[in-house]
Amino acid sequence: MAISRYPRLHLAVAHAGLLPLLFFALFPFYFMLITSLKGDAELYDLKAIPFLIRQGIVLEHYSFLLRETLFSRWLLNSLLVSVVATVIAVVIGTIAAYALARLRFRGAESFGLAVFITYLVPPSLLFLPLSQVVNALGLTDSIAALMVTYPTFLVPFCTWLLMGYFRTIPKEIEECALVDGCNRLQALVRIVIPVAAPGLICALLFAFTLCWNEFIYALTFISAADQKTITVGVTNDSCASTATGRVVPRHSGGRTADRPGRCRSGWQAGERPGRSISPYQPIASSVWLSKKRSRSGT
Repeated sequence: MAISRYPRLHLAVAHAGLLPLLFFALFPFYFMLITSLKGDAELYDLKAIPFLIRQGIVLEHYSFLLRETLFSRWLLNSLLVSVVATVIAVVIGTIAAYALARLRFRGAESFGLAVFITYLVPPSLLFLPLSQVVNALGLTDSIAALMVTYPTFLVPFCTWLLMGYFRTIPKEIEECALVDGCNRLQALVRIVIPVAAPGLICALLFAFTLCWNEFIYALTFISAADQKTITVGVTNDSCASTATGRVVPRHSGGRTADRPGRCRSGWQAGERPGRSISPYQPIASSVWLSKKRSRSGT
């Protein structure tokens, strides 16, 4: 009775159930923020409270990331690759999903299942054959290699996701468009796509997220520092090996002889700019060289 008399109290009680979900969603961002603002001494202090800053805010980590690494370049590369690959995958996936959901031809159901099975193939099995494709196209050490390879797992995902959404759209509205003189492509562009806008937005968001978080292909196909994406650059080049070959662990303070408290990547240490070897590149290169030798008969 008391709640019904006070509308604001009723509204507060109704939204109280969202507090656990809100805490669960925002806590990782809070923890990342306070961790980035702590000094190295507090980060490695086992007696420190991990959820609070007790020794003052430190901006040294941000200064190092923005001034002494190629972070802005990696961010731009990730954004460019994700946008281009997502657009390509959604356009192809939309056409393929519409054909599988609306057109009736022999093997349509089997082909739709094959598309889904293709998406389930792990990238660790695909990067070896894809490395040969990248080498044959001359796209090694360029972000164009990622723009070509990312749709290999994005197109099946978008196709399978949009197939189910297109099947929920009534056929009658398409039939009316066909009666009015539209062909299949015009019906797709003018009728189906506007109705399927929520599904397309969902596919765009998921595809962009998959591109942004992808790691194996970006680590395998690119070794030039200025061509890397942010997922590989931050974990691999921000604190890479020094000129002497000694690995400086990330978050260890990067104590080096010439610059205390800093990590040096190869391009900072006077090495060949932007070169680092990923653990997958020797495997891909050896397979490509062995096949090339077998073709030449040597």
